[in-house]
Parts: sequence; C-alpha cells; structure tokens
Amino acid sequence: MPSAGRDLFQGFGMIEHRAVTASVVWRDGKGSAESASIFGHAAVFNKETTIDLSVFAFRERIAPGAFTKNIRQDDVRALFNHDPNYVLGRNRNNTLTLAEDSIGLRYEARPPKTTAAQDVRQLLIGGYVTGSSFAFSDPEDEWDESEMKKGKLPLRTIRTFGKLIDVSPVTFPAYPSADSQARSNGVTTMREKATDVRGLPLGYKRVLQSMEKNLHCRRCGKHLGLGWRTRGRYALHEHCAESFDMQRERTDLQARVEARTPAAFTRLHAAAAQLAAADRRRV
Repeated sequence: MPSAGRDLFQGFGMIEHRAVTASVVWRDGKGSAESASIFGHAAVFNKETTIDLSVFAFRERIAPGAFTKNIRQDDVRALFNHDPNYVLGRNRNNTLTLAEDSIGLRYEARPPKTTAAQDVRQLLIGGYVTGSSFAFSDPEDEWDESEMKKGKLPLRTIRTFGKLIDVSPVTFPAYPSADSQARSNGVTTMREKATDVRGLPLGYKRVLQSMEKNLHCRRCGKHLGLGWRTRGRYALHEHCAESFDMQRERTDLQARVEARTPAAFTRLHAAAAQLAAADRRRV
C-alpha cells in the first residue's frame, strides 16, 4: 500500500505527540548531584494503538529502527510536559542521551540545577508523574488497509521520523483517546462532512476515501461508509457501538455479582434487557 502519511500530516503542518505509560524515574547520583538523571522510555516499538482524530481514525505502531537517524542527527531536548520553559536536557550539550533498545526509544537526561528541575524531581520521586512522551514531525510510514472489511481500522506503521523534537516526562501519558472522542457529540457529523474532500491533503483524501469504500462494521459485518464509531482498534455502526457498550457493561456487572446481592442481580437483569432492546432495534 503506498505511503500516505507524509502528505497527510505535512498537509496539516502539525507536530504530533505520542505517549507511553512505561515508567520514568529519577535516579539520584551516587557521587554528586551532577550525576542525578531522569531515565525512561519515550516510545515503545511494535505496540499497536488507536489514534482517533474525530474526522479520521487509524491504528498505529512504530517500527524498530525508526529513531536511528534522529538520534544521530537531530537537536533534541528533554522537556517537562513538552513545555520549552522546563528544559531538562539537550543532546547537543551531552546532557541528554538517546538510544534504541529492545523496548523502544530510551532516554536519560541530566537536568540542570534549577528550581524547575527540582520540582520535576519531587514529582517523579513521589509518583505523581510516571509516563513519558515524545514530539515529532514528518514521519515516513506505510498503510495497511487489508483488514478493513473485518472491521479493523487501517494500520499505520511509522518507519522513520523526519524530525524528533523532544522527549518528555508527562503528567498524562495517553494517546489521543479512542473511546472518549468516539462517544462525543458531532463525531459522525464531522465524518459525514469529510465526504467533501476538496482542500484536504492528498494522503488524507486517499485513506479517507478508501475507508469510505472498504470499511465494514466489526459487529454486524455490514458496510460502514463514514458514519462510524471507534472501539479500540475496531470500527462499528453507532447502534452496534451502543450494543457493544451495553454488552461490556453487562459483562462488568456479571463479574461483580459474586457478592450475589439483590441489587447486583437487579442491575444485571436491567442491563440484559437494555442490550436485548438495542439488538431488536438494530434488526
């Protein structure tokens, strides 16, 4: 499948952020304060994640070796929450070390003696901040659309990054939310409006048109068009997503019925009735 990503995101002129929940820690130096460091992983290889941009959604993973050129060439900072006012390290002055390992992109920053760095130290030691993120632009990628008729969103595999901008310990280590955005009002309207693709970048236009033609509902197997919701890596009709949510709620309630209280049984039967009613409406 031809690459669409460079044109897609260059068309927006956007800097993207990705985050991981892998632990980031503060290491106090054994010899002196100057040897203290922040250590973590800013990216994980081959971990598939759903990116939902409301009008456009896809699965994404990063291929091993994607950061090789950036580690060698780019001027990268370590920041806190991607904020340039909180600089924790820089590879050009040897206070930030970047490397790829079997997990992903590993970084170690040796922060300056600033109040901001000491604040970050307290946040990391206290467990208030536990995740990492990285900022990038102009990725080169490949798109796999072969499983869209099975209800899966297209898969974007990032092979290289045009520029690695920063790595950051972050307060909220999360990718753009799939479920929360999918449930918000106006998502379907935005996707329906996206059928008018004039003015959109070529890569965006091509993938979106392919999704309109080939994407099928994971639950009922019928053609989706552009009026869909995301649930994890899958796309569903709105009513199928509703049934999916009810089924999940019923399963959760069933797991809680272990106490066998009358109230738990009442909630379980109510959820089952709602699910049956939703299925009847779908038929």
